[in-house]
Amino acid sequence: MDEGNKVVVVEDSPTQAMRLRADLESHGFDVRVTQSGREALETSRRERPDVILSDVLMPDMDGFRLCREIQVDAELFSIPVVLRTVAFVDEEDRQFALACGARAYVAKDVENGELASLLRRVAKGRPAKNGTKILEEQVFQDRYGERLLQRLVHEVAEVERSNESLEQMQQQLQGILDNSPMLIYVKDLDGRYILTNRHAQWILGLDPDEVIGRTDEDLAGSDLGLSLRAHDEHVVDRGTPINFEESFVHDDGAHTYLSTKFPLRDSNDSIYAICAISMDITERKRLEESLRRSQKLEAVGRLAGGIAHDFNNLLSIIQNYAVFASEDLADTDPRKDDIQEISAAAERGASLVRQLVTFSRDDFAASEPLQVNAVIEPMANLLRASGGKAVEIEMDLEPDLRLTAINTSHLEQILLNLVINARDAMPDGGRITVASSDVDLDQPTEVAGRLLPGGSYVRISVSDTGTGMSASTMEQIFDPFFTTKPEGKGTGLGLATVQGIVEGAGGYITVDSGLGRGTTFHIYLPAADASAITPEESEAEPTGTTAPGRTVLVVDDQAGIRRIIHRTLSREGYEVLTAASGDEAEELFRHHADIGLLITDVVMPGMAGTELADRLLSSKPALEVIYMSGFRGADQRRTLPGGAPFIQKPFSMDDLLMQVKLVMERPAGDPPRVG
Repeated sequence: MDEGNKVVVVEDSPTQAMRLRADLESHGFDVRVTQSGREALETSRRERPDVILSDVLMPDMDGFRLCREIQVDAELFSIPVVLRTVAFVDEEDRQFALACGARAYVAKDVENGELASLLRRVAKGRPAKNGTKILEEQVFQDRYGERLLQRLVHEVAEVERSNESLEQMQQQLQGILDNSPMLIYVKDLDGRYILTNRHAQWILGLDPDEVIGRTDEDLAGSDLGLSLRAHDEHVVDRGTPINFEESFVHDDGAHTYLSTKFPLRDSNDSIYAICAISMDITERKRLEESLRRSQKLEAVGRLAGGIAHDFNNLLSIIQNYAVFASEDLADTDPRKDDIQEISAAAERGASLVRQLVTFSRDDFAASEPLQVNAVIEPMANLLRASGGKAVEIEMDLEPDLRLTAINTSHLEQILLNLVINARDAMPDGGRITVASSDVDLDQPTEVAGRLLPGGSYVRISVSDTGTGMSASTMEQIFDPFFTTKPEGKGTGLGLATVQGIVEGAGGYITVDSGLGRGTTFHIYLPAADASAITPEESEAEPTGTTAPGRTVLVVDDQAGIRRIIHRTLSREGYEVLTAASGDEAEELFRHHADIGLLITDVVMPGMAGTELADRLLSSKPALEVIYMSGFRGADQRRTLPGGAPFIQKPFSMDDLLMQVKLVMERPAGDPPRVG
């Protein structure tokens, strides 16, 4: 170190002392740090520094008294002292410090380089023994007491200003916290709340003074309290933030929160509290669940559409060959019962496919203007039979209802599904009420947790007095394949199918239920103007007048389907030609000019049935065409010419013959059905 650069620093703040040491050592000083005036005197007697740099306000002995003690000490009087104080330098304090023997009186915010230069200058100008005027003791005591009193008044004012500023900052901080949409709170290491915002108080249902100082066990009970406490302990043990989801039950139901908890540390890096910030993600979770369900519905819909065609082809073959096998058997033949079981199983399979496709909203069924009572009333006996002997079914139908647009068979399917579902919810019997009414909503209205657009509706309600459903069950009842029935008693497609039909008709379905209070399903169908809807074209019965050309060309890539149609039509006196593809059909058509009817599958490898029909019609416009398909989609029907006869697979021989007779035995002179 350079000569004359040994300095004793007197500072009771460890942070300030550490900073001063680093700054002065960077300017070449040899620094000794002490924390009080008395310690500085002892160190100075031992180290004999070149200069002393002291804070003014310190416990035990302040800077003024230190200067006085050095001034009257025969060994130390020559060591110069520089006093430091806060940014504001009072002139009277400065004069008193100089009178006490200080060589300089500076503010703490003086630049480091300037302070180092001052210390070097002071260290080189040591006073002689007789060159310093020493204050008399009484004068020193009087002026010292006066300066202490003024300093005390000044410090009290500073503390008051600091407290006022701190209070303003606390108010600002609390305002920010209270207006945050987040849940924010701080707990000490014993789990007691030391700060919360308004959102957290709302969740707890308490006023601020009821929260602060209490624990989770005090506020939420032992079970939930211990669970929350476990998160706090995890944060303290790890010393790092954690993220997790937690739930709280409010008056409006359960809310899910995404929470982050992290430790708060003091200047010694010790954890003294745990802070938590939580965001309400209830709505986001609901939307995620809605998206998940929609994706599930879409996936099942794609699956249903994909299997429908091939599965319906197989069912057509099974059903019709079962009929063929049964025809040659006597009624007493036990094999006939076996074949009837095969037919029944095939019909159940066909029904399941129809449900899948209907549920996926891919089913085509033309809407028609109807009054729902005209469908409900004729079904009363069937609905009562479906309910069983222990169930009473009441009808509460409002007369003169508006018309609505929905397919009749679909409405029947809705009613049967809901009544059967209600029956199963009442194993010991009960009452089912089927009601209808007109409903007008002037504006969007929430009904049973679902927002319905404003408008005019026809409402169909099915209520039961059964066991009801829990909230968790109600969230899943429209999910495909979800069922509360025992294994083998339900497919889980009933309510999913109902929802698919209702929403496919532009309507809405709601459910109101609770454990022990029964269930009510409400279906809202938009009111319709009959003139705006084109009903399905009625099928005319054949008149028996035979049109020429009883040769039929059957085109299907499935050999079993071709054989069924060939066998059925041949027995009715038609000449039947079959082809497995469009190319093969064109070749047959060129060599048989008497072909009067084309029966073709719509979807086939290579050439589609519609393309084949167009090609054959271009050379023979009078050709009749019947389309058939295992697909049941509206898009499928839209690909066909308007008014084209269509057979839905699986079909029975009777359905096939009826459609062929309608086309082939129409009155002479009628225009072709297709062209």
